[in-house]
Amino acid sequence: MEEIESKLNSNNPIVIAQIFSKIVQNIKEKHKIITKESPELKFLKDKCLIPDPLISEVAGRGIINLVEDGVLQIETILTDFITTIPLTKCYSSLTNILGSLLYLEVKNKLSINKEYKNSYNLWSPQHPFIMMLIENSDTWKCIFNEIRIQYTNENGEYVTELLKPVYLYALCNPVQKDVLYLFKQRMFTFLLHNDNLDSTIFYNILCWMQLETRHNLEANSDFLNDTLFYIISTNQSSLNLEVFILWQVSVLYHLALNKLDIRPCIHCLNTVFKETNDLVTINCLLLMFSKTIEICSSVYLLDLLNLCKVLLSYDGKEIYILQAVKASLLQWLASPSILTTDAVKVANIIFTYIENYKSSSLINESLENFSVQFQTIINANNSKLHFALLKALPKMVVLRENMPKVMATLQALSNGSVDLYTFSLSLMYDAWNVDHKCYSYLENMLIQNKFTAKNWETYVTKTYIIRELCLKKPELYGKDMVAHLSKVLNDCNNDDGALPCALAIEGITILCRAEIIDVITTWAKLSPKYKTDTRIPVIKSLCSLIHEIPYLLYTESYTELRAEVVKALWEYVNVGDPQITEAALNSITSFSLEEICSQLLVNYLDEDVIEERKKSVVGTPLTVPGKTWIKFLKENGSSKEAVNFLIKMISIEVSGYLKYVYQEYSKPLPPLDWCFLQELFHDQRTKHYCIDIASHQAILSGTARRLVENYIIAVNENPQENDIISVFRNLNHLANSIQPVILKPFFEKAIGFAINKYNNEYKDTLLVKILDYLRDVLQNKDIQETNKTTIFEVLNDKISITATKSQLFDILLPCVITLPKKYIEEMTTLKQDVSEDWLEKVTKVRCTIALHTNIKPLTWLNEIIEVSSTIERNRFTLKEFIKVFRKHINNTSECALWLLELICQIQAKVADRCAEKEVLYFFDVFILTVVEFSGYSTFLTDQSGDCDRRTKDLFPQAFQALMKVNDWSVCTTQALEWLYYMNSEETVPNEYRNIFGMTLQSMRHDDEFIKKSRWMKYLSCQVFQ
Repeated sequence: MEEIESKLNSNNPIVIAQIFSKIVQNIKEKHKIITKESPELKFLKDKCLIPDPLISEVAGRGIINLVEDGVLQIETILTDFITTIPLTKCYSSLTNILGSLLYLEVKNKLSINKEYKNSYNLWSPQHPFIMMLIENSDTWKCIFNEIRIQYTNENGEYVTELLKPVYLYALCNPVQKDVLYLFKQRMFTFLLHNDNLDSTIFYNILCWMQLETRHNLEANSDFLNDTLFYIISTNQSSLNLEVFILWQVSVLYHLALNKLDIRPCIHCLNTVFKETNDLVTINCLLLMFSKTIEICSSVYLLDLLNLCKVLLSYDGKEIYILQAVKASLLQWLASPSILTTDAVKVANIIFTYIENYKSSSLINESLENFSVQFQTIINANNSKLHFALLKALPKMVVLRENMPKVMATLQALSNGSVDLYTFSLSLMYDAWNVDHKCYSYLENMLIQNKFTAKNWETYVTKTYIIRELCLKKPELYGKDMVAHLSKVLNDCNNDDGALPCALAIEGITILCRAEIIDVITTWAKLSPKYKTDTRIPVIKSLCSLIHEIPYLLYTESYTELRAEVVKALWEYVNVGDPQITEAALNSITSFSLEEICSQLLVNYLDEDVIEERKKSVVGTPLTVPGKTWIKFLKENGSSKEAVNFLIKMISIEVSGYLKYVYQEYSKPLPPLDWCFLQELFHDQRTKHYCIDIASHQAILSGTARRLVENYIIAVNENPQENDIISVFRNLNHLANSIQPVILKPFFEKAIGFAINKYNNEYKDTLLVKILDYLRDVLQNKDIQETNKTTIFEVLNDKISITATKSQLFDILLPCVITLPKKYIEEMTTLKQDVSEDWLEKVTKVRCTIALHTNIKPLTWLNEIIEVSSTIERNRFTLKEFIKVFRKHINNTSECALWLLELICQIQAKVADRCAEKEVLYFFDVFILTVVEFSGYSTFLTDQSGDCDRRTKDLFPQAFQALMKVNDWSVCTTQALEWLYYMNSEETVPNEYRNIFGMTLQSMRHDDEFIKKSRWMKYLSCQVFQ
């Protein structure tokens, strides 16, 4: 052996070749006799691993020779050399050996099966070349050389399949070392220009490439540039140009987002656009450009806008897309600067182009013909049209440049007749509502007094405007308006002036409320003037003014004033006009009870009360007995105004009580003999009050209970609407005292009676009232369980015979869902052989419950999903699911956990090898859930609820968008593993394996995708093109 070692160290290639040839020959001869590994073979293997390439490569060639002659098994020797990767000291030799062995393996499989499918991937079993790159990154040169050599072999078309994991590792590595950048670049160029280019694998590689992460953006942008230039220069038909343009424009956006240089990308796209005659994806491209313009650096803005201008020259643009581009330009146009002068010029050109763009599918929205159309309208002899134009005129002051012209027009209009003055005044007020800068013009028009004759319409218009100015801006215009209001009050003394006078007093009331003017001084001036006024609008306005006095704190010390106004109000009550009475009584309620009673008119008081008042000491609070108010009602003929006054006074008094004073007394009275109530039953006016009393006492009193029981039995025999309502109204008391043996027949009869009434008369009032009372009982925790069970049994019977899609079912449903959970579960239990009608019924009930709860709402769907998966598809079920998903789209904390449970459930189904139909239904529900919760259902043209092709197409992006939401992101890690498992599981149909594979591709930029080298496993999944 020493002699052999000496010759091997001679560095003589001829000697070395002869030595290894003899060793190989000896191994072949011994192979016929000895089956176990010989020392010569071990020696040959060891020499393959030494640092000297001259020796190790020749030794490796000897190993390959032995494999080719059948002395060594390919699988065994390949496994042996893969295990030596960490031990080798000469990677060039090992690379040659592994490359040759892998090629021989391909040839061997082709000779047997006539086809080849790669058994290696990035994860397990890991491709030998990837193992070498992980062990030592510097081996990329040896591996790249071996890859180029592989394509020169006889079966070169299968080499791409063999090396696919290596391409994915080299080109799609999200955490690649800088030393491998040159390898990545050469590998992409070699793959692109390869004569045996497989477009399917090429697209697959690009789908896994990192196009959003900053570390990989510039390199991948360069690769896409090379691809685009290659396609337009070679007319490569196997690669779709527009797909790569979309990719590159997307990369352009992320380059701008990460503040990287976008000029090479823009240059490439500019060249490609000039060579392209038509773009089907023009609208998608423009939409991405609109997003890029908003975030682009001003340094690159000019180049980007010039490229956008080129893109606008293509046909097929939609108006709404152009509006998005237009909106993105606004921020640059609104903030021009020296550094963006040229860019803003191009932006203005684009903006103008979009403004004037004519769409073949939409009406031209530009204003280029406005002048001609406006002239035509002006010359039209149509008074209604002119009126409409004048009404629209004030709106034009929204643009300040139009204000002088609009004001001049209105002033000129006011110089006409008194009617035109009135109309122009209202238009001037409309202009002030649009822009308060018009106030000076409005005030000048208000003080005009060019018409000698009084025109009450003018006074009403003027006073209304003054009142509105006081109401909207009292602090600005209040003091200015006092003089105008005084003039109106002085001018409008007759009956025709009632309305403007009333409006003026309302304006004064507003100013008093805002404390612009003093109510005490104001009342001192108004009181003598209007003390004897009989005009109803004026008196009502005066009552409103008085109503404000108690709410002004500074009036508390003016007791004489308060007494005076209360007395005036009582005098107004005595006038006898309903309108004045109502206004006066409403104002009286704002004062205290003592103030009201002290000024009460004598005709409402008894003689003893009058005598008592005469004897009372001055300053003592004056009150009146309750019978006084009865006399008050009699004096006013029990009018509606008087009744409402007393109701309001009682309400004010009760609202001031402590809580325990007016709450319902929960305990019944001590046991009494309530048989005397039977005597009052025959009077229709008292019958229902008797039932109320007896129902409240039934829990402790036997006589009251028997009274109610007899009444219920009688109603059951002869049901009437009012009688039924009187029982259900007291059901909260009766449900704890009356036994089910009496209540159940009554429930059945009453609900049946209400349903028949609904079916015959189409009136649901009675039924809705009954169900509302039942719902209150079911939600009451203090009600005994036996009667709740009775209600459940009756409702269950009614629900079971009611058609799911009927309106009656919808009326019953709100009551059904308030049943205790155990009853609902019993009612909606599903069996495997369930009928379609019962499934729909259960679905409707459970989905309605899910709609009305925020705690684990989606768990109500579990049993429906389980049973529906084993029977014929039912679109109704999916429609109801969609309603639930959309209702809880913001209830992410609960729904995210349910989605995780659904994922685990599906995985268990697949692992247990359940029926394909069952698994596919779960897949479709999962896909539908993700699309709905992500909001991507907006893009569905068919909202039928069927998990159609479009829904499945949306799933990958919908899933990726959903996982970006905070509360949903908790699912990311488990979901990635689940997607990989489903894609790898051969029992899953290829359609769904493909969907889940594409979903993994869409998740490639997520942080969880990259962690702990998971990406290598995920990149190994199959995506069938």
